[in-house]
Amino acid sequence: AVIASNVDLDLGGYTISGRGSAFADVAVAVGETLNTCASPTATTNVRVHGGSISNIPDAVLVCQAGQAIVDHLSITGVQRGVSLSSGTTETIVQLNPSISAQVYAIGIVTGSSDDTVFQNTVQGNTEGILIQDGSTGNLISSNTISSVGGSGIVVGSSSDGSEVDSANNIQGNSVSVPPENPPASLFAGILLYTGAMDAIVSNNHVTGPGTYGI
Repeated sequence: AVIASNVDLDLGGYTISGRGSAFADVAVAVGETLNTCASPTATTNVRVHGGSISNIPDAVLVCQAGQAIVDHLSITGVQRGVSLSSGTTETIVQLNPSISAQVYAIGIVTGSSDDTVFQNTVQGNTEGILIQDGSTGNLISSNTISSVGGSGIVVGSSSDGSEVDSANNIQGNSVSVPPENPPASLFAGILLYTGAMDAIVSNNHVTGPGTYGI
């Protein structure tokens, strides 16, 4: 865990391998010593990069951080890849060559804002990239995203507008989605729920037989 500012955590090409999904473990936690963001410590300028993470529920969990960078990681066999949580701001997730996760590859959640997700290659079994829980002003740009069991990019979760995730910018991404299975499922390349206000969606390329492109 990293609970100090101005830290460069270089994995040096090594792999962090966990005990599997039966354990509530995190490979790298920033701003937190636990496996959740229950009691975060605000940090700034932390970089995590240069290695692999596998066989663990959460690969990288960033809690209440500012100006962090997560880059050049290969992540596989996890539930959640990179999570920006609990008011994380101005943080960049970029140039990760492969993130494969059962739930989501990259998540911006619980009030995180002004973060950037740029030029990653990701696959999520449920969602590729998720913005949720009142997270605003984030940029999702130039990523290659595939989903094998859900939507590629999802903003929000509430169809009645009770959750507001505003002013998020989704541009220049390449998204592929699976067929609807079962037929009642809603699979989309890009899915914006009712509270996704003031979003900008531009120059994205969506392929696959999903229910909707956007």
